[in-house]
Amino acid sequence: MWGIPVFINFSEPPNEIDLEVVLKHVNESRPKLIYIGNPNNPTGHLIPKKEIENFIQEVKKSVVVVDEALIDALPKETSCIDLIESYPNLIVTRSFSKFYGLARMRIGYIVAHKEVVKHVSKTVSPFEVSSLSIELAKAVLRDEEFQRNARKRNEECTRIIKKESPLPVSNTSTAVALLYGNEIVPNLHQTLLSCGILTVDGKSFRGLEKVNCVRITLHNKESLKVLIQTLKEIIEKGEKK
Repeated sequence: MWGIPVFINFSEPPNEIDLEVVLKHVNESRPKLIYIGNPNNPTGHLIPKKEIENFIQEVKKSVVVVDEALIDALPKETSCIDLIESYPNLIVTRSFSKFYGLARMRIGYIVAHKEVVKHVSKTVSPFEVSSLSIELAKAVLRDEEFQRNARKRNEECTRIIKKESPLPVSNTSTAVALLYGNEIVPNLHQTLLSCGILTVDGKSFRGLEKVNCVRITLHNKESLKVLIQTLKEIIEKGEKK
């Protein structure tokens, strides 16, 4: 049986998920399943675990899926996985595509109560995950040095973009962020593209169609420095006109 999705758009900056607004919609539409990205993509904003727990307590008749595809760069205590034992209506999804860089391997996993896993297993694709994907996943999970370095890099990049960006930036905690051109840099995506810098146009995201913004990734300090310097030059040229 197919469901009818209900989308909640947070189209006003800072474009963060507001769980009070979500709860209002839940009370009106009574959905069977609620899907929340945490950290949120494309803003990178992290909803504190306690807020999510309070939300779950309010919607006990719905299944809450918390997508943690971007959370591996953050401390373990930020994850909702340890709430599973207390809330059987909670499902946490994780991915190896972002932090671990295994996007082409098409591998991830869910954490949920045993009964939930039994129901989910009845609807999964008949195509098994490849043995190569499984071995690669095991390898990156064992590589503690890689994880430490990646988390350190994430901290440095988020600090740099928040401190040095000449344009407003979303309150990111992880490897993605929204950069707002506003009236300072009209058509920010195309302007950066003309300078040889590829970003994701904000128009690609539901609710951001009319917002002059781009999503950037924060994996590399050198690339980030180039982006910041380019933005400063663009703004300086605009001010001289």
